[in-house]
Amino acid sequence: MKRNRLFIVLSVLLLALLSGTVPVAALTAEPRLEAEAAILIDAVTGEVLYEKQAGHAMYPASTTKMITCLLALEQLDPEAVITVGASVPKTEGNSVDLKEGEEVRVLDLLYAIMTESANDGAQALALAISGNAEEFALLMNERAVECGATDTNFVNAHGLHDPLHVSTAADLARIASVCMENELFRTLVSTSQYRMAATNKSGPRNFTSTNRLLWDEQDKTRIYVNGVLRHCKYPDAIGIKTGYTSHALGCLVSAATRDSTTLIAVVLKSSDLGRFADSIALLDWGFENYKTVHVMEENTPLGTIKVRRGAVNKVEAVAGRLIAGTVPVEASESVLTTQVTLEPSVRAPILTGQKLGEIELLEGGTRVAVFPIVAASDVEEGGWLSVFGIQDATAAVIKKIVRIVLTGAFILLAAYIVVKRREVRRKKQERARQIQEKRAREEVRRREWDEKYESRYWDDR
Repeated sequence: MKRNRLFIVLSVLLLALLSGTVPVAALTAEPRLEAEAAILIDAVTGEVLYEKQAGHAMYPASTTKMITCLLALEQLDPEAVITVGASVPKTEGNSVDLKEGEEVRVLDLLYAIMTESANDGAQALALAISGNAEEFALLMNERAVECGATDTNFVNAHGLHDPLHVSTAADLARIASVCMENELFRTLVSTSQYRMAATNKSGPRNFTSTNRLLWDEQDKTRIYVNGVLRHCKYPDAIGIKTGYTSHALGCLVSAATRDSTTLIAVVLKSSDLGRFADSIALLDWGFENYKTVHVMEENTPLGTIKVRRGAVNKVEAVAGRLIAGTVPVEASESVLTTQVTLEPSVRAPILTGQKLGEIELLEGGTRVAVFPIVAASDVEEGGWLSVFGIQDATAAVIKKIVRIVLTGAFILLAAYIVVKRREVRRKKQERARQIQEKRAREEVRRREWDEKYESRYWDDR
């Protein structure tokens, strides 16, 4: 088990001493399970709370359909209609009796595989996505690795027995955790009853979930959980998927939410009803001993960071995901604290979600996890003025002012030139007038002189 039991006991005693009271609920002993392999994790934090041969290779049976469903949700339109191929009705095991040439909505097939555990439905979806079972198996394994399931090898879409078709309790928990992030997946796996509409080859079909945790309150199927006779229905259950073959025996991946805590349990190689008893025992034990504390919500603002060469000179930094920790149920939430470290600056361009720093989650001063701080928005590379730390909006204002100043200067220059030209023209005209007047005066004087000269000439005669 990942969390040290001694630490829990000491925490409880310390809390009791500080508060002056003894906690009402005592810590419970680890559950005794029929399953050969099991694991219990906090669905939010991923912390392992209990494990039993969790890394041991096992046959996953129909819990395989979690990854089949996830791929269908990611690659197909739920409202799309697909035509059932000739090979699909020949699939063995659980079936909803699909017929060759039947036209069925993807959403109806998803309900078929996640409630009735229909192998023919899983095969139909696999062929619709990849064209053949082998190619789909490759896709399943690629997606499983992306989920963190590195000890898993799928060879078919439904989980029918194959010696090479194996996984581990730990891997199935990781896959379930990723799958439960999808809203429609959560709806599918929490549905206990579903009615499929008539098709071109069949009338309406009614489906009942094979996961008895969602609905079974029948006395005839009551089970013993830690020595107490109980119904299979678990009030806090929200999914997920059963599995059973003669080789895998009883398998169940389950999830339940109580208050702000969501747990995922995986049990492998139990009995038919024992898988439900084991799951309830695990979930009960988990809720009795642990809780999830939400420390900081996703997208919480954490300040701004200087942007170099950007269209803007700063970008808002936010928490990249929900920050939460798993603590003993008796512990104070204040035991969890955070320490924020931001980059001093970052160079544009910047994409939304780009890492800008880290948030350390501390439990009693000890680092237990690290979460990313990311950019809240894109920042494009800025213009040449961004070299001087001037953002594009300011640069645009500066450019506008420069244009106005240059335009004004040009207008003044043009006006000056016009005035100067007019002045030159006026001066030329004035000079020409003066010359004309001078010539006129000279002409008058010459005429006067001539007249005087002629007058003298005639007077002398």
